[in-house]
Amino acid sequence: DDWANRMQPFRSTMPMYLVGFVIFILAMLFGMLNIFVAAFCECAAEASRRDRDAIVEHELCRAQTIAADIKGFFMEADKDVSGCVSAAELHTHLQNDRMKAFFASLEIDVTQAEDLFFLLDTDDSGSIKLDEFLGGCMRLRGAASSMDVNLLLWESEKLMCQVSEFALQVCTRFEWLENKLGCPPMPRNKSCFVTPRKRRFAQLWTGSKRQLA
Repeated sequence: DDWANRMQPFRSTMPMYLVGFVIFILAMLFGMLNIFVAAFCECAAEASRRDRDAIVEHELCRAQTIAADIKGFFMEADKDVSGCVSAAELHTHLQNDRMKAFFASLEIDVTQAEDLFFLLDTDDSGSIKLDEFLGGCMRLRGAASSMDVNLLLWESEKLMCQVSEFALQVCTRFEWLENKLGCPPMPRNKSCFVTPRKRRFAQLWTGSKRQLA
């Protein structure tokens, strides 16, 4: 049984009814196709939302696990239970191969314990508290990100501009001193002070024909 048999009664009537029936069939097919496409898109969107939630939950669990391991390392290194870890305690505890492997899993180089202690001791108190140790290890783990590199470039440019301004001030003072002493003027290449400018991300490829200006 197919549509040809269903259309047979309309063949003996006016052609207008036959055309109307064909239009009805096409409309129903198009409507059913839209329903199936909408159901498929809804399922795909729901799966994507579940994937994002799963990724966020995985990252939270991973960060909590790493933080718990770091806290456990701090408690083991704090031999005198003072709530702080000294440079000697950290150096002694890092001699353990298991501790070296733990820091290697965090992608933190512990071959130079003194430098690591200097980086973690943010208040220069000579000892590391739990919050300093936890925050420092979470910050130092992994390779340098693109944001870290760009911040370093920005700080370097600001420092360069400050040095340039200082050099200009020194040059001006020397000229004033030479004028007071009656010395002949000497030609100098003055470096003008330039205000640091943030880099603009121009002509970036984004996968589309339109580029960021």
